[in-house]
Amino acid sequence: MQPKFTQRNLWSLCAKGVTMVIFFVAFSQVSFAQERPSPKKVMTRTAEERAAEERKVLTADNDAGIIISKQTQQQRENPQAICTTWTGVVDAADAATSLRAFRDGVPKTCAAPGTCAAGIAGAFQYEQLTWVNPVNAVQCVTVNFTCTSGGFGFVTAHNGSVNIANLCTNWIGDPGSSATVGQTITFSINAPALATIIFHMTNLGTSSGYQITVDAPLCTPPAPCSGTPNPGNTIASVTNACPAVPVNLSLQNATPGSGVTYAWERSTTAAAGPYVAFGTNSPNQSVTQTQQTWYRARVTCTVSGNSGTSTPVQVNQNPFSSCYCNSVAASVDDEEIFNVTFGSLNNTSNCTTLAPGPGSIVRRYGNYTTLPASNVVTGNVPISVTIGTCGGNFGNATG
Repeated sequence: MQPKFTQRNLWSLCAKGVTMVIFFVAFSQVSFAQERPSPKKVMTRTAEERAAEERKVLTADNDAGIIISKQTQQQRENPQAICTTWTGVVDAADAATSLRAFRDGVPKTCAAPGTCAAGIAGAFQYEQLTWVNPVNAVQCVTVNFTCTSGGFGFVTAHNGSVNIANLCTNWIGDPGSSATVGQTITFSINAPALATIIFHMTNLGTSSGYQITVDAPLCTPPAPCSGTPNPGNTIASVTNACPAVPVNLSLQNATPGSGVTYAWERSTTAAAGPYVAFGTNSPNQSVTQTQQTWYRARVTCTVSGNSGTSTPVQVNQNPFSSCYCNSVAASVDDEEIFNVTFGSLNNTSNCTTLAPGPGSIVRRYGNYTTLPASNVVTGNVPISVTIGTCGGNFGNATG
């Protein structure tokens, strides 16, 4: 039987259907509005994502995987004087090389000059820039290295010459990393007296623009010296020396101006001499001695032709019994000395004894030189040493 619909029923059914459709659409729109993420939230990266991207950018500027902050790279030291500025581009038109320096991520400084690591092979180009230290003294030189365009580049500083087959030859410093475009990395080097410093600028396979500035306390030679130098006293770092231990010598008064020379002399006889020449043309010297020695320096102003001699300093020689090398014991394994008997001296120790002398380390090094010595005797004196182990690997033995 076919169902019967009255007009009223049909309109009622239609009204209910329209109501359900409207409700469904409204519910769907509300639901979608609640669940759809806002456009702002879609475009916002998390802090972790931003940090990850930052790491990817920054670690590419060195070979050691060290993260160099942009703030550190852009920080520049206050220069005392800007001696020179170079601007250029290293590209395919420059000389080719198959080696570039290793970038360890650490800017070198005069106080912490660091070390040079073996380079990395590849296909690169390079340029070399030259600056001369104009004074007869070591200067701490600040170098600002900026990337102006293109890809990564890198610069190393060398004293006198560059060996492109071994970039560690004559190496004295580098910025540690490559700067990105617009960034500056500051590093510093100790420029030897009157030295020619070569800056070896290399690209990393693509064109790299650069600007390098050299800041130094003195960019030009000082005014010529005049009159008669007065070096004052000769100063020694020690009053009693041991063999093979350096004695550092300097002068009380500096002699200003250019054209100053230094001639060092020493005597093993007396303060009055006779003296013999030694050392280099420098206001400072480092020497070793094996006997009592007097030191002095003759300082000359070549402009005036006048000389002055420093007051000699006497450096005595320690007896061998007072000259002990530092212990380099690094292990508690193997033998221990448990007793030393020499005449009336009898000293015993065990595995927990710390010797009273300086530098002593339990089970590694015992310094007993501070113990009072027995009376000096002549003739035959018996001596014995007992050796054992604290690890239980050996038996004791006396000989």
